[in-house]
Amino acid sequence: MFIKELRIKKFRLFRDINIRLGGYITAIAGFNATGKSTILGLLGHCGELKGHKPLLHSAFRAELSEILKFSDQHDERIPDIGRVVFGDVPALFGNKYPSELLYRSTLQKYSGGRRYRIIPKKTIEWASSSKVVWPTLYLGLGRLYPLGESVKVTKTRPSGKLSDEDKGYIINNMKSILSLKEDSRNFTITSIAETNNKKGVGLNTDTYDYLSNSAGQDNLGQILLTILSFKKLKAELGIDWHGGLLVVDELDAALHPLAQNKLIDFLYRQAEEIGIQFVFTTHSLGLLQYICTKTEHNNLTTINNYEMVFLSNANGPVEVVQNPSFDTIFNDLMATYYSLSSRKISVFSEDKESRIIIGKLLEKYSVNFKLFDISIGQDELLTMLTDDFVNFSQYLYIFDGDVNDANINRYKQKVAPAQVKCILKLPGNTRPEQVIWEYLSQLPPKHKLFNDYGVSRGYSIRSFDENGPLSAKYNGYEKEREKFKKWFDDNSKLIDDVFPYWCEDNKDVIDKFINEFVVAYNWIARRCLIPIIRINSVKQEVNHCLQPPLL
Repeated sequence: MFIKELRIKKFRLFRDINIRLGGYITAIAGFNATGKSTILGLLGHCGELKGHKPLLHSAFRAELSEILKFSDQHDERIPDIGRVVFGDVPALFGNKYPSELLYRSTLQKYSGGRRYRIIPKKTIEWASSSKVVWPTLYLGLGRLYPLGESVKVTKTRPSGKLSDEDKGYIINNMKSILSLKEDSRNFTITSIAETNNKKGVGLNTDTYDYLSNSAGQDNLGQILLTILSFKKLKAELGIDWHGGLLVVDELDAALHPLAQNKLIDFLYRQAEEIGIQFVFTTHSLGLLQYICTKTEHNNLTTINNYEMVFLSNANGPVEVVQNPSFDTIFNDLMATYYSLSSRKISVFSEDKESRIIIGKLLEKYSVNFKLFDISIGQDELLTMLTDDFVNFSQYLYIFDGDVNDANINRYKQKVAPAQVKCILKLPGNTRPEQVIWEYLSQLPPKHKLFNDYGVSRGYSIRSFDENGPLSAKYNGYEKEREKFKKWFDDNSKLIDDVFPYWCEDNKDVIDKFINEFVVAYNWIARRCLIPIIRINSVKQEVNHCLQPPLL
């Protein structure tokens, strides 16, 4: 059993919104005060399981009062807040669990005054005001209180007995997720004076004990013990096990980026093995980017393993964006727009002529990168890259077509060929200026270029021959390379006019180069937390350089 959707008709910031949940993992992100905790509260409030105790909690129940605080003045009575929609609903004692659990809210009198409550609503299918018999738990910032800031820390015991296998589960997974090298014999469960909700978990090693654990170790330990609670519950219930739900506020709190990603992979494996759902909030751009790689190909008509729910109030009322691109998340959370403040990837090339051709080929992506206005030889560029790969692999290297592949591979071997994905070569097998000239010199008499420009520009086979880089006009230059460079510089207008025809006549080659650029760019962008380039079809993108001639 799992939650398919949360549909909110009217509650606080939300009006008529549907939130789709992943079968295993659902991440919720957005600015502060966009309703993330509200969603966690409504989800966690749907179920409870009596008669069984988790290791760190008093019951398998997500206490709504821990997640949401209510106001007598602003939280009103609502007869139809919304509903939680379930999937894979089991049969039990001849009766079914509800396929939907509806909520209403009310203000009730009690000895201390009035209190605001959200109550399951009676329906024909669910003739009860009770929650579903389904275990839910919540971990929030109240539980993730740093030990170092506590006045008093005391040892405590878990609610249930822990076997050696259970202890190994906690220790081994903490070490794996946090990439810890120290050997650990055991761990200690603690409580602190500041909050009744807080029970921590700290590893004890030969060099430090639980009091010296980082906040990240402590937080992860609580998550692991909570998951272990579900794991043990499944074993206890046997055929009566129908899954469960864990909601976590700020899953990434105090965890380094690699640990965050490892934790997500671990949660997925546990969800698959135990049969529980994880729903959490996060503000970590690194973690959000990682999850976006899981959701970018989600199907709208099926239950996906991962779902990203992004709450945006950028234009006023809160909107729910399901599975947005990381670009969308980045721009919203950073209150910017793409071309204004996004970091650009720097591109090294060999000389000015190369930069001109690169700029033309990749004009549509000029907002994504900047060309270094510097001339450096291929060997110097490759040496720079391979000698300090960590730093210089954040740049893109675009060489001329005549650069020898064997030379590039020789440098790659210094790092690892499979890791070097930031090197490209321009189309053609020679220098870019020579590529353009060879194209011009081989144009057939009936080519469209002559029809479009023959009269207005004087372009013809004869005029090209008479003014080409190998003509008498450039005899004053000894080296052939110098002749081509001077010809290229002298004919900037001709290059502009010819370029669209060259693109059109070499579509396959241009397609290949643009595709390689996008792949290389995105490889760097993902490593540097820069929004990637998204295109539907490389063939469509090449059309940006096929502009009609200006007569």
